[in-house]
Amino acid sequence: METIKKLISKQSLEKLYTTLSASRKVYAPVVAAAQRVEYKYNPAFADVTFEHIQSTLSVKNVVFPKVENILYYTNNKTDSTITEIDLTKIQEVVLWGAHPCDTAAYDILRSIFCWDIKDEFFAKRLEKLVVIGLACHQSDAYCFCTSVGLAPNSTKGSDILLSKLKSGDYLAEILTEKGNAIV
Repeated sequence: METIKKLISKQSLEKLYTTLSASRKVYAPVVAAAQRVEYKYNPAFADVTFEHIQSTLSVKNVVFPKVENILYYTNNKTDSTITEIDLTKIQEVVLWGAHPCDTAAYDILRSIFCWDIKDEFFAKRLEKLVVIGLACHQSDAYCFCTSVGLAPNSTKGSDILLSKLKSGDYLAEILTEKGNAIV
């Protein structure tokens, strides 16, 4: 798909966020205790930060959670039953406001979990994920995007990339069909 560029105001971003969070999980950055930035599911738009440099933890747990049920079993004296998790019930998730260093990591994870023996849980979560990335407009001494061949405005791993303009509006680069489907 050819990149589509649109100008979007912060008010329109709020409307998009509200619409998305009404129908799916939205995982977005918020400032937590001690000024740490953490991603939370469906925070109020007013709590979402657009000014963070790095989050405390990576966003990989959206597609690769620390703990996950893969089956249930019951066991009694005469019978055992195993029930597998229905992958079709995995919900759509929007990752909102992740920086290029985080969004690019999904390609690396895909190369690990979807090559020889495919991790169906990971693959389904990745399929159901829409990434609205946020280009960095500031950095600190711990930023590393250029060390791994990226840039503060790298589009790798994003379905839509938002870049803040001097006016306070955002340039939205719609990069994939998944991104185009939600705007």
